[in-house]
Amino acid sequence: MFRHASADAALRGNRKLERGRRRRSSVVDWINGLTENNQIREEEWIKPEGACERITRNGSVVDVEETQPDDQTTRKNELIAKLKREVKVIMEEAVTKRTVDLQSAYVTSLCAAVDACLMDGLRRRLLGLFGSRSSIALLHSVAKQHQSAQMVVEKLAQTQYHPRASPHLEWIREALHMRSLSTIIHFINTSKSMRRFYEASALMVDRAKGGMVTALLCEDLS
Repeated sequence: MFRHASADAALRGNRKLERGRRRRSSVVDWINGLTENNQIREEEWIKPEGACERITRNGSVVDVEETQPDDQTTRKNELIAKLKREVKVIMEEAVTKRTVDLQSAYVTSLCAAVDACLMDGLRRRLLGLFGSRSSIALLHSVAKQHQSAQMVVEKLAQTQYHPRASPHLEWIREALHMRSLSTIIHFINTSKSMRRFYEASALMVDRAKGGMVTALLCEDLS
């Protein structure tokens, strides 16, 4: 059928208007849907266990999830904590009794804690003829470069110890008596030549935590 041109123009205008309405409504629906989804996500969000709140400079509060230390850091912290406890016991004993017996159980426990710090991450294949993975073998290697360690080795050779005595503890006890333990530990911690005896994750090659071992074993402890 024939149709007037004005009718066709009106029909085209109505179609454009309908398309515009549909487009606007679809955009509005999309925005509304996005807003509803965000509201649902905010309602469903739960603060993780172990997270803490922190106030920013603008005054808003954000949740920060605390990270747990790795196994290496935990191991180092435990070794240092053990050494701190033993040093504290020795200091308290010195205050109450004025003097501390070098052969006492307190000193033996301290020597064991120091030995554990030195043994952490110690490599076996670089200890020369001694072969065994022990702190006494490390001492002989240090003695080649450090005078105080050499003096301790010479003192050990001149002293008769009980057959049941542990060499890896007796040298630490002797170094305490000679007031040279802290200098030997400091050399092990700071000398680049000593790093080859340890794994990269070892306590004694950690400048910060290894330095804490040196600080705890200051000469005032002797």
